[in-house]
Order: sequence, then structure tokens, then C-alpha cells
Amino acid sequence: MLSGLFSANGGYLLAFAMLFGMNIWNNFIGGFIAVKTLPRHQFGMLQAKQFPWFFGISTTLAGFLLSRWIYDHPNVIPNIMQIWNVDVLQTLTLAMVTTMYTLNMLFISPATTKFVGKSPYLLSDTLVNVSVSCFRVMFQRHRLEREEKKPHTDPDVSAEMKELNKSFGMLHGASSLTTLIATFGTVFHGLWLASHGLGAHRT
Repeated sequence: MLSGLFSANGGYLLAFAMLFGMNIWNNFIGGFIAVKTLPRHQFGMLQAKQFPWFFGISTTLAGFLLSRWIYDHPNVIPNIMQIWNVDVLQTLTLAMVTTMYTLNMLFISPATTKFVGKSPYLLSDTLVNVSVSCFRVMFQRHRLEREEKKPHTDPDVSAEMKELNKSFGMLHGASSLTTLIATFGTVFHGLWLASHGLGAHRT
């Protein structure tokens, strides 16, 4: 009886559950709690360490779901241009989710970005591997805030701070948008699984 618990479909649903749970927790629960609880500088350090794992695991899970879906639905490839074919539509949804996380992991948040300098939030001068570009910009803003003795929101900040604010806004906006799109895609796929299961369907 227990041997029937271990199946490809079971693995697929567990992978989906992990991806869905990570999305909801990271985007709507954990991040909100952290930003309300931690000082801004500590929140930044937490996110800088957490996000590379989040994007890496999410990309892996989404890629697995996409490849498994295509494998289990051989009608997808021959009909890939028929976007209203329900199996094709789910394939495109999973491809979009995978693409959004891949963009975040490899481009918007490039791996092994390096930030060098003295930081009041570290124990000593060090070379810090920060895996998210917007966090590198954020740490630079923290440094300038300390040097200029004014917050980054002050209207009289330096030109360098204004440029950092602009860069951070663009990077953070792009990261948030791609993550939100991926979340909506994941929810859509989950609703489909709940209503129709994993089997192939005809239009």
C-alpha cells in the first residue's frame, strides 16, 4: 500500500506545493513580517542572504514542473501554436513562471555580485558576496547615509545618492514585477490542477 504513495504525479504535486508555498510566504507573509520587525539595515542583510536561495530553488522547481508537464502531455509540442489548447496554455504558463524566475536569478539579481567597502553593518572590512544587485545598491545607499548624515529620502541628498535611489527603484521594481507575474502564473496553474488534475485534455 505504501509503495503507491511514491509516484511521478505525487512528486509533481509536492514540487508544486513547495513552489506555491514559497511564493506566498516570501511575497505576502515572511517579507511583511521581516520589514515590520527588523531595522531597515538588518532587513536588507536578511533579504540579501535569502533571495538567492529563493530564486534558485524557485527556478529549479518551476523548471521541473515545466519539463514534467511537457513529458506527460505529448500533445503539447505538435500543437504549441494553439495557445487555447488547455494543455498548451498550462505549458506556456509554466514556461512564463520559469522565465520570470530565471530572469531574476541570472540577470536582475546576478549571482556573486561583489560589494567592497567598509560597512557599519559588518564586523570588519571585508569582501561580501551579495547575490542581488538591488541589495548592492542598497548597501551603497546605507554607506552614503552614514557619510552624509542624512536619510536617502532627504531632498538635499547628493547627486550620487539620487542616482543610487534611481537605480534601486528600477531594480527593485523589475524584481518585484517578475516575481508577481510568476506568482500569478503559479496560482493559475494550481487552480487548474485542483479542477482538472494532471491528465491530458482535449479542447
